[in-house]
Amino acid sequence: MKKPLLIIIPLLLIAFLLSKLSSCGLALRQEPWHEPAKTGNTKEIQRLVESGLSPNAEDQNGDTPLTYALWGEHIGTAKYLMSQGADPYHKNHRGQSVLDRLHYVSTNEKTIQWFVLELERKEAKYRSR
Repeated sequence: MKKPLLIIIPLLLIAFLLSKLSSCGLALRQEPWHEPAKTGNTKEIQRLVESGLSPNAEDQNGDTPLTYALWGEHIGTAKYLMSQGADPYHKNHRGQSVLDRLHYVSTNEKTIQWFVLELERKEAKYRSR
């Protein structure tokens, strides 16, 4: 009877740890855009978008390339994604907006300020229509 428990307990522990990683917002499966968005490789993001990637593609947590670019503090990549239609108001599967996630991850005030100004510009443009 002890041998099945020796197998079951580690498997349950692994399942528990994986669920905790996922609930923290860590993507366990890499999307093709994860690395270029995180590292600010705008040329690769551009290539992916031109080959059909939606700028609003989601990973398993519902986070988008824009979120990853901002986490990495890559404003140039974020600008490109927004110019291609990335939704700055997108919410992930836990209901967190890009700005919510940015506050949670980024400590760079410059990135947060830039994004808030972009949101204000977008709203002002919308209101002026």
